[in-house]
Amino acid sequence: MGLFSSKPVNAAASGHLAIYGYEGCSYHYRAIQRANETAAATGGKLTVESQTWPRPQFKQWAAAESQKLGVRHSTSPFVTLDGKFLGGCDDTLAWLDSAGR
Repeated sequence: MGLFSSKPVNAAASGHLAIYGYEGCSYHYRAIQRANETAAATGGKLTVESQTWPRPQFKQWAAAESQKLGVRHSTSPFVTLDGKFLGGCDDTLAWLDSAGR
């Protein structure tokens, strides 16, 4: 089980998650927390980086990054897996729960 969640941690997950969001966003912090719990259980197969900005800077960055990756996503968090767009919080948590299964 994760430290702060009742879900089991998926030790089979692998890759590099980059989680971007704005200060004070509970979804951003939840995604980071679960990703870090999962990464700790993978023995280095999953790495996590995160970046937190003030909201206006995040919105500006997300608009540019969405255009660069060819997606339409402007909410926090903005998550990539191995450089490809994964989604927001719900998509990230679903991937963490199912990756490698």
